[in-house]
Amino acid sequence: MRWAGAASFVDLIRKIIFGAILVAGFQSCGVTGYAAAATVAVHFIAPENYTEPAFHLGVGGARSPQNVMFEIDRTLQTLGDRHLPPGQTLSIDVLDIQLAGYTNWSLAYGRGLRIISDAGPPPAFRLRYTLTEGGKTLIASEETVTDLDFLENPAARLSGDPLIYEKILLTNWFRKRFSGPWAGM
Repeated sequence: MRWAGAASFVDLIRKIIFGAILVAGFQSCGVTGYAAAATVAVHFIAPENYTEPAFHLGVGGARSPQNVMFEIDRTLQTLGDRHLPPGQTLSIDVLDIQLAGYTNWSLAYGRGLRIISDAGPPPAFRLRYTLTEGGKTLIASEETVTDLDFLENPAARLSGDPLIYEKILLTNWFRKRFSGPWAGM
């Protein structure tokens, strides 16, 4: 006695095997259905020399050097995934970091409290970057990225993210440099 679904099951297996052979054949000829994803490599150059005091004072928590570098790296990786076309590689050297605001070390039990106001410095990054595709350099530059009007963003004030001003700054910079018809301006 034969199982009622056996014929359809065998047909399904044949289609899967045929599809796998077809894909393998195309790939062996150099034909693929997708391009390599974009790559973003972030390097923090001499963080012990950064302007941001948290990098010198052993601050913990959200402003610790490890967390700040992790969040910046993650933000830039996400932006690369969203805005760079497949096959491009972006290498970013972070040469300096200044977080928005200043730290009042007499508050928060000696751990310091970050004060965000127009009296403190705006967020700033000094970046050196190279965008390549197929071994060809498309853009290579070094610049200081900052936003003197960082307090004017209402979405940032409502966020609980301790690095929201820095992330917004990097997002705006990334979009301006690497996506849309205005890229590179």
